[in-house]
Amino acid sequence: MKNNINKRDKDFKNIFKQSRGIEKILRLELKKIRKDSLLYINYPFCSNFCNFCIYKPCLYNQFNSDEFLKYYNKEILLYADILNGFKFKNVHIGGGTPNLVSPELLIKPLEKLVDFNNLERFIVEILPCDDFESYLEELKKYNVTKIQLGVQTLNDNILKQENRRTSRKVILDCLKTLAESDFIWSVDLMYGFRNELLYCNNRLNEFKQVLDFHPNGMHFYKLRAQQENNYYGKKIHRYSTYQKKIDLLYFEKILRKRGYQKVYDEWCLGKNIEHAKISVCYNGYSGAFPSILGLGLMAKSHLRFGLGMNFKRLRLYKFLLDANMIPMRIFHNFKKTNIYPVFNIYTGIKRLSRFNLGRFLDNNPLTKAEEKELESVFSLFKKNYINYTYDGDELKIPKAQFSKCLYLLENYMKSAYYFKK
Repeated sequence: MKNNINKRDKDFKNIFKQSRGIEKILRLELKKIRKDSLLYINYPFCSNFCNFCIYKPCLYNQFNSDEFLKYYNKEILLYADILNGFKFKNVHIGGGTPNLVSPELLIKPLEKLVDFNNLERFIVEILPCDDFESYLEELKKYNVTKIQLGVQTLNDNILKQENRRTSRKVILDCLKTLAESDFIWSVDLMYGFRNELLYCNNRLNEFKQVLDFHPNGMHFYKLRAQQENNYYGKKIHRYSTYQKKIDLLYFEKILRKRGYQKVYDEWCLGKNIEHAKISVCYNGYSGAFPSILGLGLMAKSHLRFGLGMNFKRLRLYKFLLDANMIPMRIFHNFKKTNIYPVFNIYTGIKRLSRFNLGRFLDNNPLTKAEEKELESVFSLFKKNYINYTYDGDELKIPKAQFSKCLYLLENYMKSAYYFKK
């Protein structure tokens, strides 16, 4: 037991030392955050673990949730002090399952960082639940602009198989409530579950049933066995066999006929089209946001000098906040590799075919080294006959040349990284 305690103390000291090393840089970079940036809040708890989930949420219990919220408030105060009055206009709350806790505990403390009366976008992810209507009423107090409902499937057998604590009846009730509300709202649907053909031989009817509620947005996800979910060890590659039976392109044709447009990875209708254009969910790699600040356990941040993520373990999160330190570790430092613009172009092409460099440059001009990297990339494109366009603000790549561009940039980044090391 004593050895375990000593080991833990040693781990804490190492983490403290590493965090102290980047604390000054982090504080300086955070002061450069501008109005286009996004605040992402990760409530890390779930009431149970869904089998398909590739994330690693924490299992909910009242004590741990209360402890987290106590230190979450400390994190908000820490950033409020660093940002010195700056207020975010773009907010996304995900998890985990944010609706396990009341908005008063999770959202109200954000008033120190968010101007609720001057928002461009405020999205909250929700798991269908029995108290859905009253939860929506609470969200209205904070001017939430959009609800993202995690439906996944309407089939009770699959919901039970995937250990998902909701039901077809509850989901349909939630869809009806949203259809009658003033919210912009979207639905997440997943395909390729194990035993999907056995339990649900007509996903098209299910899809049309959801569409009859006229959601403003639709997200599709194809499931595979990934290392992070419960199927990896069993080597169940669920989507590969089902892929022959269902073609999501057919679903897309139906959406187009009903007036939906694809904005990034979401099919949008009505006022959600312009709303979705503001951002790319909470992914900042594309350049939609100059930076992202993440709050809560495991929340990711995307800053000028690197990618960061808050610690997963609650005790480490508490340990650093008690020391008045930012509870973040940096897992990709762009200044060390010196390939930041290239990295962003790569991820931008992978997701959108374009990278909005202009927004990123507004308040943070490229260094001379970064400019050289950018020139090298454009030279690489020319040599390989990539028909790109770049007007000093936005880089666009033809869809037909996606894969070639990604291959070139991936190899470029590897060679640049190893050469500089």
